[in-house]
Amino acid sequence: MKNLYKIFYTFLLIIFICSLAIGQENTAILCADGIDNDGDGFADCDDTECITLPNLGCTTCFSDGLSFADSVLYYFNTCSNNTQTDSSKAIGVSDHEDGNIGYVSLGNEGVLILEFKNNVLTNSGDAAADLWIFEVGDLVESTFIELKPKDSNTLAILVNEGVTDSDGDGYYDFGAVAGATASIDIDNFLSLPYTPGSLLFGEVKLTDAPGNCSTSTPGADIDAVCALSSATINPQEVSAIDCSDGIDNDGDGLIDCDDTGCQALPNDGCTTCLGDGISFADKVNYYENTCPDNQYTNSSFALGVSDYSEDFTSFVSLGEGGVLILDFENNILTNSGTSDADLWVFEVGDFVESTNIELLPLDAATITILNNEGITDGDNDNYYDFGSIQGSTRALDIDGFLSVSYGVGSLQFTSIKLTDVPTTCGSENSPGADIDAVCALTSISTLPIELLSFTLHQDNENTVELLWTTSKEIDNEHFVIESSEDGVLFEEIGIISGAGNSNILNYYRFIDRNPHHDISYYRLKQVDFNGSYSLSDIKTIKLSDKSTHINISPNPFLETIFIESDEKIINIGVFNLQGELMTDLDLNDKDAYNLSGLAMGVYYILVQSSHQVTTKTIVKL
Repeated sequence: MKNLYKIFYTFLLIIFICSLAIGQENTAILCADGIDNDGDGFADCDDTECITLPNLGCTTCFSDGLSFADSVLYYFNTCSNNTQTDSSKAIGVSDHEDGNIGYVSLGNEGVLILEFKNNVLTNSGDAAADLWIFEVGDLVESTFIELKPKDSNTLAILVNEGVTDSDGDGYYDFGAVAGATASIDIDNFLSLPYTPGSLLFGEVKLTDAPGNCSTSTPGADIDAVCALSSATINPQEVSAIDCSDGIDNDGDGLIDCDDTGCQALPNDGCTTCLGDGISFADKVNYYENTCPDNQYTNSSFALGVSDYSEDFTSFVSLGEGGVLILDFENNILTNSGTSDADLWVFEVGDFVESTNIELLPLDAATITILNNEGITDGDNDNYYDFGSIQGSTRALDIDGFLSVSYGVGSLQFTSIKLTDVPTTCGSENSPGADIDAVCALTSISTLPIELLSFTLHQDNENTVELLWTTSKEIDNEHFVIESSEDGVLFEEIGIISGAGNSNILNYYRFIDRNPHHDISYYRLKQVDFNGSYSLSDIKTIKLSDKSTHINISPNPFLETIFIESDEKIINIGVFNLQGELMTDLDLNDKDAYNLSGLAMGVYYILVQSSHQVTTKTIVKL
């Protein structure tokens, strides 16, 4: 019996000793695991033992309420069985407890990027921890940490110190948290001492270390991220990113381009795109959504001005790997001839999801430049590859892809193709890139006239006839006729007065008596009374070494035309502007042909002689 009492009291003593060992909540790890370790009803930062610990999340992060990351820029989950994919759970204070699941699981090698909007992460200048990761569980799962510099000074220090950006995404490597380590000391990665606040960071990227997807909460489970060393900033809406994310960043009730801070930014979506109201893509050519759970599939929301707000979800989600093709009908996207951005994509949210950009050339001259520069059409759909936008990049500089400097407007494009870089659809209701609007920062307005036709004809071996017809003109002072031998560099060769304001048909003719050898390129430069101008499409003609002289008179005509040729005529046909045959003329010795049966208008007449076919434009009055 004594032995039984002895065993019983020994058992009680072991339980008491074990309770002393594990029934506590007084270490950095125990105070950040979301568990009530000592059973007193208080977990982590609600427990007085945690609050009294020096220099850890509870002490520092809760002192001002502003030290936590407060915006999700990007989340990528790799495990289909992951049940905790609400990335917003990682924002704000540490709030996970047994009755409230307040974390997001990264998944195997998953990624989470968080932003500090109300403060910036800094260095403390000493050996104290600067960044704290609240990771749920007794042990911190291995997670790589990368930080994005807030300013050029921080970037210079990192480069000088040899701190690397190994994947070239703008986020610099700061080791990992793992095991019993839940914090990062920025100063520990520096060889020289720097005063507190010398380095500033606005974003943190967390990447789960390789493992597996075997549980329903795979990878690191992130509850919150806190800047132990931080500096408070006033929220503003004065950057290109802030001014195109559909968010009222400074809380003044004005969002993006409605905010005066955004309107004052140079060479940015708000400044340029809203300046004339016609710089935006205005026609949906094609849309392909790949995700069945996508709830934002109205592609027309990507047209016109950027109008997304928190109250009006006017964007289209591409889906993972989805495609959106938009046309510019009221203007033409061009190059600026400088390093300025030429194209701006208004993509909803703080972080641009990776999207490939392709552009459709307007004319042969643009295609020639692209081919000479080695810019490719990778999928042979006539849209040329211009890289991608991602991360904090919302703009595209066409000239940045060229090795030679070209003048403004040398390259012209009429359509843009946006293709989301695919990951997985998951259960997200707005998968892939969320497109609000697309704007040509550098553009040429289409002609403020209705140009019915613009044709070229070789009159003889040494002259080219240009004919064009308008049905409507607005403030049209004159046309400048421009010619080029390579389709790139144009020179003025003549001026024809315009009709000012007109709603009737107007016919124009110009003879180039000194065309370029072999191939000549022509375009019309329409000039308004106020000096503004627009360019027509480029037309091309290849001059024949020998040509038959065909003369048609009068032109314009009322009823009868005379056709003279220095070779025997075999056949004559008259076509309308749509290419439909109106009549075949019976040949006669008088060379006179009655066309009184035609309605008033413009026609093509095709004259076939012994060795060539000549097409001319005739006008019936």
